[in-house]
Formats: sequence, C-alpha cells, structure tokens
Amino acid sequence: MDHDHIRLTASEVGKLWGSYLNDTLGICTISYFLKDVEDPDIREVLEYASDYQKDTSK
Repeated sequence: MDHDHIRLTASEVGKLWGSYLNDTLGICTISYFLKDVEDPDIREVLEYASDYQKDTSK
C-alpha cells in the first residue's frame, strides 16, 4: 500500500505549534500555582484543571 505524504503548509504548522505552546504553558502555569495555593477550594479547581489539561494534551 502506497502512502502519499502531504506536506503541511506554514499556517498549519504554525497553528500546531501555537496549540502546543498554549497547552504547555497551561500545564506549567497550573503546576506553578499548585505549589503555593493555600485555599482548599482553589486547590481543587487547579487540580481538576491540571488533570484536564494533561488529558487533553496527550
């Protein structure tokens, strides 16, 4: 079976790169806040966000 390789355009690569950066920044930012958060309600929200972000960025 032959596979055709379709090259991505610059805008497609840029969109993928932007999505990757956004996901990575979200994970890093939430992890940073989790280190210092004291409010248990806020911690719960941040933990949920962290789990969600890690699941969706696989």
